Amino acid sequence: ISESFAASPVRIKLLCSQGLIEHAARLVSVDSNTPLSASTYTCMIRLLATCVAGSPDEALKFMQLGMTRTVKDSLMGSTMLFSSPSSPASLLRSSDQLLEFLSLVSHLLPPIPPSAPSSSPLPVESSPIPTRSSPRRPPAAASPPASLAQDVGGLDSSTLAEVNPREVALKNHPELLQQYGEDLLVVLVQVYGVSTSSSVRQKCLLSISRYFHFASANQLQSLLENIPISSFVASLLSSKESSVVMTGLVVAEVLMNKLPELFSKYFLKEGVVHAIQQLASSPTTSATAANKDGVT
Repeated sequence: ISESFAASPVRIKLLCSQGLIEHAARLVSVDSNTPLSASTYTCMIRLLATCVAGSPDEALKFMQLGMTRTVKDSLMGSTMLFSSPSSPASLLRSSDQLLEFLSLVSHLLPPIPPSAPSSSPLPVESSPIPTRSSPRRPPAAASPPASLAQDVGGLDSSTLAEVNPREVALKNHPELLQQYGEDLLVVLVQVYGVSTSSSVRQKCLLSISRYFHFASANQLQSLLENIPISSFVASLLSSKESSVVMTGLVVAEVLMNKLPELFSKYFLKEGVVHAIQQLASSPTTSATAANKDGVT
């Protein structure tokens, strides 16, 4: 049912009006006492991901209910990912379940606007709404839901139509973005590090990139004090995959723009500057630059 409503935020909101999000999240929680089969567990995660992807209101509700902590505990409690889970054991034991969770995580944040300088090289969702059936028509452009439109007083209708309602929600509830980072940033970095799946890694980078783009300098400074993010960026720049390298370059640029005094030191210390110099001096990079300048 949720997948058939996926392209309609109004229908998704109606479907979730009786506490569907809360009940489904409770069932997949590591503290749940309700036994679930593997297939039911996967369906519950997919249900949450579909509702969050299909309705900005439900994404906002999910975050307001503090359910990013539920996702964190489920990921950290997975024996598939960590040999010594730091949370109570979760039922997350397959790559399909992991991808559903990561889809859910990425849809909690808005996509980076096409006008943003950093938007082009970043990972993108292969599908805006997670489904297992045949592709559906993309949702038509619509005005922000009523509950989110209340947060954008003072904007005219033409401006409002260009504003992503998820972005509006985060600007008006910065504490939710802060909580998202506190609960999930470290976990996403860790999942990226332990996974060998390119799909899993891409979804991790998608959420990490979105968080860095939308978080303020103050939010990043308080959160990154105890996270070795510079060495993580250096590892991205050393990847053999060009898409990962491009993401590393964009993340480095975002961090330098927002916290130049902090990362000018750490990027030098942790090898980010060296990795960029290596990229700049590599034959492939030099040839590309020459072609762009019209040099043969």
